[in-house]
Amino acid sequence: MNLIKLLAALCAITLMASGCGRDEEPAVAPSGGAEAQAPAPAGVIEIDGRTWNVVADVQCSVMPGPVVSIAGHAAEDEAVEIVIDYNGAEGPTGVSVTKPDGTVDWTAYASMNFQIERKRVQGAGYFTGTTRGVQKQAEGRFDVDCR
Repeated sequence: MNLIKLLAALCAITLMASGCGRDEEPAVAPSGGAEAQAPAPAGVIEIDGRTWNVVADVQCSVMPGPVVSIAGHAAEDEAVEIVIDYNGAEGPTGVSVTKPDGTVDWTAYASMNFQIERKRVQGAGYFTGTTRGVQKQAEGRFDVDCR
């Protein structure tokens, strides 16, 4: 008789745990029901009078050395790719703002001056770009904080 009571109790517990007889509850988002928000811009880059807000959603790091690796896109247009790399005299250093369709294409390499303070990276220099097949140079600057 005790075995039957034990089995009945286990069945009752299993049914309660599985939610038998209850209405389905709506799923709750992990953030407490709030919609997911896009990452906040980490800074700005300005070239030839045009400004892009930098969303460093791929990588944003400042390491000892200093070595800077920032990669992401423009908040205004996710297709605009932004990359900022600084490796001092030891490796490649440069900044690029490009769009695969060719409507945005700016690069700067050795012509950049970098100022690095903790996680904040600032720089300025001359960029080379292509506009409608014509190559031109323009001044540019950036200010990004890898918080």
